[in-house]
Amino acid sequence: MENDLKRIMAIDVGTKRIGVALSDPFKLFASQTFLVLINKSHKAAVLDIVKIADENNVCKIVFGLPYHMNGDEGEMVKYVKKFAALFNEYPYKIDFMDERLTSSQAEDILKFKKVKYSKKNNKGIIDKTSACIILESYLNQFGKGKI
Repeated sequence: MENDLKRIMAIDVGTKRIGVALSDPFKLFASQTFLVLINKSHKAAVLDIVKIADENNVCKIVFGLPYHMNGDEGEMVKYVKKFAALFNEYPYKIDFMDERLTSSQAEDILKFKKVKYSKKNNKGIIDKTSACIILESYLNQFGKGKI
């Protein structure tokens, strides 16, 4: 039963920022307001993510893969896979989720909610909203509460 109450974390990896979202313990919903990390170095980002994962009883980390619209893997998919490989020494299950168009979905959601953001101010809100979309998609695809 203890393992059933562990959370899933979704990560939207960018070269400048990393969006983070967490499920609830029953794996039904994604948090709408988690956080954004500044991606200064992979080592520091991994340690920050591991700390968050440990503090929140995470059992699985899902990385969004930004495939091209035609399904091809570009440089960013390779970048994310390389970053995800840094977690192989930690006790989390690792999975991947296609994240095509999550940034534009995030922008649409924020516009609908009338949340103001710009490239200079509050840009990280797109990243954490994208992570939330990745996690919601993952939970929906694999059965909420059954993962």
